[in-house]
Amino acid sequence: MKKITLLMAAFFMAVGMNAQIFSDDFELDTDGSTSFFNWSNIDDDGDGMFWQVANIVDAGWTSLFEGNVADSDSWDSNGAYTPDNYLISVDPITLGTSSTLEFLMGSYQTNGTFLGDRLSVYLSETTDVGQISNLTPVFDGTVGDVCTCDSEANNAAPVSVDVSDYDGQTVYLVFRHHDTFDENSVLIDNVVLDGNLSTSEVEISGFNYYYSPQSKNLTINATDSFSSINIFNVLGQKVVDQNLSSTTEVINLASLKNGVYIATAVSNGKTATFKLIKR
Repeated sequence: MKKITLLMAAFFMAVGMNAQIFSDDFELDTDGSTSFFNWSNIDDDGDGMFWQVANIVDAGWTSLFEGNVADSDSWDSNGAYTPDNYLISVDPITLGTSSTLEFLMGSYQTNGTFLGDRLSVYLSETTDVGQISNLTPVFDGTVGDVCTCDSEANNAAPVSVDVSDYDGQTVYLVFRHHDTFDENSVLIDNVVLDGNLSTSEVEISGFNYYYSPQSKNLTINATDSFSSINIFNVLGQKVVDQNLSSTTEVINLASLKNGVYIATAVSNGKTATFKLIKR
């Protein structure tokens, strides 16, 4: 056991202990609520209109949006607004290396009009909105810049941002809806802030993974079918040993304690070893 523990410790140092995964699909939140599990919600313009949890299932859309989304409006049936609304991650996030930010962005609009709602995204060392508003955003654009929003199938689009300039820093993730009047809405979903693994740790073709702290599910994908996955804790103890058989596998980690783990997946005789933070 001592030898295994030392090997695991060496691997943790190699992949960088300071990396931290953040992801949110808003499925822990309640439809219609302005309270979010992972976010502080601030109405800085003081009009009483906040970011709000919205469930788009009832709309019957076939777009990339699924289940709950975060929604901020500049117009509804009661009138027009000039929002300055912030979602700020409750906990600070420590970035690793080659950091990237990904999320879905879109609107309720399905006819290609009123797409001027502006969204800025920041990585900030503070939660003070007065200071955040003076920062240079890592993303700044309108709904129409990223999404045609001309049909129910096209009312969302993925956004990917290279934030490697912030590697190693501890920051808050901030979404801000502002500088907009009488347009419609901005919706966001599937927020992921993460770092990339080096190629020496991944031999499997097409490999990627995603952990949802809401569902406690680890999802892995590859070009060829997986045959197994093993997960170890920081002591080198094997806590998951599971046979697999498809190119997309979902492993539930609800029984594991929160903390850092090392996972090794096998596909077509090749391996992918990666660090996982279960929370």
